[in-house]
Amino acid sequence: MNDGPKENAVRATLATRPAGILDAFDNRVSNCFAGLFNGARREGIIWPNGSLFVCKAECEWGWPGDWEKLRDAGLLTFRLEERPNHPSIGGTTAYVPWSITKKGWDVRDDDLAYFNELMDARRKDESPPPLG
Repeated sequence: MNDGPKENAVRATLATRPAGILDAFDNRVSNCFAGLFNGARREGIIWPNGSLFVCKAECEWGWPGDWEKLRDAGLLTFRLEERPNHPSIGGTTAYVPWSITKKGWDVRDDDLAYFNELMDARRKDESPPPLG
């Protein structure tokens, strides 16, 4: 099916909306961003092999590059903290405390609004014309 005129009108707004920033990223970065709102632990752990654990695969796959892209875009803050392990274990573990910025929340809210507007426009484009 081809996009209808109402859907195309909504799509034309993306470049000027806060959610438009996500369109500049590849899907993996956008999926990482979405995953941060959908179950990622508020503090990650770096495993000895350098991989990140936050209980959300789409957030872990792109560590650290995708996280750096989100940080550089002003959507996310994070830092690495070395913390000592229990004396019986010894050594340290790297933790990754992170948070979404105000801009990140604005982008997320607008992304949800954009999707709802897009689906509403698609439904309107697909509805049969009124009789009469």
